[in-house]
Parts: sequence; structure tokens; C-alpha cells
Amino acid sequence: MPLTNITGLDDPMLPSMAAAAVSIALQESRELIVTSTTDLEREMRALGISLPASQSDLVRLGSALRVDKVLNGKITELSVNSQNGQARCSLEISVLDVDVQEILDGAIATVTTPAIPGWTGDVTKVVNDALRSASTNAVSQMLAKRVRRGHVDLITDKGEVNINLGIADGVEVGTELLVMRPTWSSDLEKTLMRRVGTIVVGEVYAHMGWARVIDGSTPQTGDRVYKLHVPPVRQKEIARSASRKKSGQLLAAAGILLGIYNTGTGSTSATPSVLTGNLWQSKMGQAPTVVLTVKTSNTEGERTRGWVIYRAANNPFFPTQPMHIIDVIEGKKLPGGGYYSDDPTAMYSVDGGQFTYDYAGEEGEREDADVEYSYNHMPMTPGMRYYYVIRRIIEPLMPPGYNPPIATAQVFEPVDEPELTIDVEFGQPLSDPSNHFGPITYYTVPQLVSPANRAPNQLQTNIAFTWQVSEGADLYRVELFEQRDPSGLGNPYWVSPELRVGAGQREMSYSFSVPSAADGLRPASTYYWRVGARASGDVTKPVCHELQREGYLYSAMREFQTVMGPPAPMQTGEDAKPAARKPGFFGSVRRGSVER
Repeated sequence: MPLTNITGLDDPMLPSMAAAAVSIALQESRELIVTSTTDLEREMRALGISLPASQSDLVRLGSALRVDKVLNGKITELSVNSQNGQARCSLEISVLDVDVQEILDGAIATVTTPAIPGWTGDVTKVVNDALRSASTNAVSQMLAKRVRRGHVDLITDKGEVNINLGIADGVEVGTELLVMRPTWSSDLEKTLMRRVGTIVVGEVYAHMGWARVIDGSTPQTGDRVYKLHVPPVRQKEIARSASRKKSGQLLAAAGILLGIYNTGTGSTSATPSVLTGNLWQSKMGQAPTVVLTVKTSNTEGERTRGWVIYRAANNPFFPTQPMHIIDVIEGKKLPGGGYYSDDPTAMYSVDGGQFTYDYAGEEGEREDADVEYSYNHMPMTPGMRYYYVIRRIIEPLMPPGYNPPIATAQVFEPVDEPELTIDVEFGQPLSDPSNHFGPITYYTVPQLVSPANRAPNQLQTNIAFTWQVSEGADLYRVELFEQRDPSGLGNPYWVSPELRVGAGQREMSYSFSVPSAADGLRPASTYYWRVGARASGDVTKPVCHELQREGYLYSAMREFQTVMGPPAPMQTGEDAKPAARKPGFFGSVRRGSVER
């Protein structure tokens, strides 16, 4: 939908411009297909819907268009600095699920674009760039915060509701969930979703939670639950309400939460590893990999027998389920010591992998634990944001007072593919998950366009550097080096300001420009240049190992030669000297020919 303009600016094109920017961001996420503006406008006219549209209007519109979701939103702030072209933009978006008829997803984003050196006053381009950047930010947030659809597993005699969503799914204490019940309509001959009510989560564990009814009827086992999007006004009300609670209530709540945490994690689990990492480049111009740094205490390291690496796109709270496994490694240590390297371009499957390790049994005898696994390592998509978790396969930990039966315990129920199964006699053979590390946006190095490598006769005072934009990287800078530093290992001779890519821009250019030759490059000299790129929203900066530098992934180096300098001024009178002959050349020029 065209976004509602509440900025106070009188620009009739602004709602459509913002909607176009959001549409591009949605399509670039590669998770959603956006219907055409022509179809949207036709159905809005047919249904008599105008802005701002009510929620019932959005449901009618979505049904007419036969789409799953309808995105609506507001432009809450837009301003441009008249001195330097710096823009500030705030967007608020919300997505209505047509079947559920409720707003389930949304986000707020505010961005400030960098100042533009030598800005000429082109407001339209600056506004488009700000809208594009804010839209990308808002869509990324919305996709990252999504919570999967859950269901009701159990209803107690007291009306307590048990659900299959937990901390790993992004649910926390206080989360409000909509309860819907699939109901068959004989008139329409299809299943409709009927609203049952709303529940609020009071206790939450890793993969489950307990909730109570705050609106509507008591749910039934099998009812579906959806996390409701909380608009900004409601978020502020919740925050104010929480701040008014008495200190005794806060202490009691803290005690309850601590108890939940202890119950959820358990004292019988191994301490999790701590995970960090970077997008890592071996040499300039080479494709990057993701290198994870894994920190594990010496005590926990001694109990480690293997490693399970999980990865997911656009979900910072993804559960550690087999579908997210990208690697299983046997051994106390990772192949790289405390590091793990994930090749973004690799695509392979491991089906039926296995290994065995031994551990101390109940009576002190050595027992065998059999590990079987299957997983897919899929390549990364440029522009997507990725998150990682690591769990360690360990010697099983037996709870105090535990008297296990002689049986096989499986960490995960077997699934067709992928799967992870660890057969032990007792206890927990997996450590707690590490922190969810990310995001790391995957992108490739910039591809240089011009000047071409070894290009001759470049002007000393004005050289335009052009390169192709890397999908996922939104910040760039150009670095120029003198002839004595062809590898670019030292400090640059000249560096451009950090440049932000514009909406829909596929190629960028920035010029080295000075007013006179005295301030320019040396004539008849060789210079080298490269372009660095990074993603502004990542939790860590990329690393170029060759340069031992953090901040950017770099293109390969290119060189060019500047033009010859102007000839020396002619001398006259007594100071004039005879012209020197060119070695090996004798004769004079007559009628365009050379005589020897």
C-alpha cells in the first residue's frame, strides 16, 4: 500500500515513492513476491478504498488481490540538510495476514544518510536514497523478528495454556499471542480461521511456554497461535506500565524469571561456548569466507567430543534444530583450533555420517556413544544476513540422584533428513547452545570498472573511479596509492569519504578532483587504486588478512599512468642553449618525411 505521509511535508508523490522503496526491499529479500502497482490501484478503485485504510479494508483488499499479506505503513519523519545534503528518514511498517485478519509483523526504522561533499542541491536523489535505506532497514528488522506459527499442546484444569514456542523462537515473558482455530465452512467449501482469543506468556523455556487467557475463549488443543505485532504506541504503554510496578513485585518477578531460566537450562548441561566472528578475506580481490571464533573453557574442552554448527538466514533467534545444521565435526578441537571457517559458496550434503566416542558409565566402566548425522550445507545468498550457533557433543552429564533405565536416549527425534542422533545410556550429550552470533551479511568484493588496469594518459587533476556495487554491501570507499606502494600495504595517498549506495544503484563512481595541476598527481607517474566495501548493519566489521586490517573487504589493486607533463618553456637570447639531439636519430624533417 502507499505509505501514509504524516511528516507535514506537502508532497503528493511521497507515499508512492516510499511504497516503491519498500517494495524493492521486499523483493530483494528473496522471501516475498510483491503484486504489481497496477493491480493494487485497480482493486482499490473497485473497492472504493482510500488512504488511510482501515484494517477491514486491508482484509477486503487482500482477498480481492488473492495475496497472503498486505503491507501498510507511515512516513513519520523526512528532512534534508540544505547545507550538505544529509537526510534523515523514519518509516513504520506493519503487515496484515489476510487469512488470520490480524497484523502479525512490523518494524520501525530510522536512518541518517552521510553528508555529500560538494552537494549541488539535488533533493530528489537524496530523498530517494534515504527512503531506500530506511526501507531496507525496516524490512530486514521485520524479517529477523518473525516468529513461526505455533500451536496449543495442552490445557490444564486451571485453564493454563501450554504452547510449543519458546525462547529459541523469539518468545519471551509478556509476549501476546493470537489464538485461531481452523473451521470448515460448508457454504464456502474451504477452511476458515476463526478467532478464539488472545493469550499472554507468563513462563518460557527453550522450546515451550505457559500462557494465560487475557481475551476471548479458552483455547483447545491443536489451536494455532501467532505472535501479534505490538505497535510503537502500545510498546510505550507497556514500558510505562512496567516502570510503575512496585519494587517488591519487580524482585518477585526477577526471582521467578531466574527460576525459569534455571529450570530451562538445567544445572546438568555443559557451559556453552562463546561465539564471535567476521567476514574474512585472505587476499585483496578474493571471495570472502565467514570465520567464527569459538571460545571454550579448558574444563569444557576436555569433555568435548565433537561440534555441531548451525546457520540460518534473517532469523537471530532460530532454534538449534537439525534443519539448520551445516556441519558436524568429530574431535575435541575444531580443525582450525579455536576457529571455524564457513565457505559461503560451497554446496554439499552429508548423508549417514557417523562416529563413536567413549565415556564413563554409571559404574565407572567405559561406554560407547554412537553419533549419526545427516545435513545439507547450502551456499549463502549475497545480500542475506546470517546467524550462527555452535553446540558441542560432550561426555553425557548425569543429573544428581538420577537413576536411569537401561535404554537409549536420543537428543533429537529422528527425522528423514537432516538429523542428529546421539545414542547414550544416560544424561545429556550436548552442551547448551552458544550465543546466537550475527548478523553477518554475505557479499562479494567490488568489481572495478574504470580506469582499466594499466590505463595510460589519466588526467592529473580529475580521475573518475567507477565500480560495480556488491549485493549486500551498502558502504564503500576508494583508496589511492603512489608508485612506491603497489601492494597498498601502507597509508593511502588519498582516500574518498565513505560512500553509501543509492536505491537501485548497480554502479558507483567517485572522482579524485583538484583545482590545479600543482595540487594534482605527478605527471608521467604510476598510481594504484582499490575499492573497499562493507555492510553497515553487521555486528562485526570484515577483515582483510593480507592487509592485517579490519573494516572493509577490498577489490584487487589496479594501476594507471598519468599524462606526460607540459613541455618546458622555450628560452630565448643569450640564455638559450642548443637543442640536444636524440640519441640514434640524425637528420631533419622536410615535407613530412625524414631524411637520414
